[in-house]
Amino acid sequence: MLCALDYGLAQGVDDAIIQLVRAGTIGAIACLPVSDLWPKSALGLQAFLKQAHKRPIVGLSLTLSGEFSPLSTGFTPDNREHQGYLPRLEDLARAARRFELDEAPLEAEFRAQFRRFTAHLGRKPDFLVLQTEILSFGPASRAVTATLAKFETKGLPVICPFLPLPTSFKDRLIKRYAWKANDQLREPWVRRAMMEVQEPGRLPPRSSWLQDGKVWSAIRPAFEDDRLKRFDKDPMMRVHQLSWL
Repeated sequence: MLCALDYGLAQGVDDAIIQLVRAGTIGAIACLPVSDLWPKSALGLQAFLKQAHKRPIVGLSLTLSGEFSPLSTGFTPDNREHQGYLPRLEDLARAARRFELDEAPLEAEFRAQFRRFTAHLGRKPDFLVLQTEILSFGPASRAVTATLAKFETKGLPVICPFLPLPTSFKDRLIKRYAWKANDQLREPWVRRAMMEVQEPGRLPPRSSWLQDGKVWSAIRPAFEDDRLKRFDKDPMMRVHQLSWL
């Protein structure tokens, strides 16, 4: 399956993804309800899906870190220097080292994102995509499982990106014992792996782009959009990805 990520991030992203769906190029769209643009983006997606001849499956990207405001109240895992936004990776790591990364507020944030997806799109997601930050911390993985149970969606496919390998023996110990990164392997998810495509030669065979499988490929296509500078060091990489297809 070829999945386009970040629907709802910017108008340039939304337009690029819809164009690819119309062309029959991608089979799945992963949406960002945590984005401030989501209500408007959801309306556009609803209108498109009503008249689309072949509908893609539409999923939810659960988000734990990034330049977004949290949707739940009081969600600040040790990110006092980053008030008003979701925590950075270093904030989450600091909280984990202090054994202060609690599952309850993480679950509350994931529930809020799930509710916002359904409230504006009028349906439950077909799948979940998890940020690498979620997979990196045991409490966050358990919060995902609790969220699936809350909304009676335990059978949803959970799309998991490959985690970066530890850079040293110390890094391996920290991630295993402080972050509890290996805990995600024990969660009872209907799991799919996800590989982000970084160059056109890494695209899978076209015959697989609309087919579910154990490993999904993901892209982040976009037309030029000044808003992307807020999220990407190299916004033009998204434009290049669009040209690959």
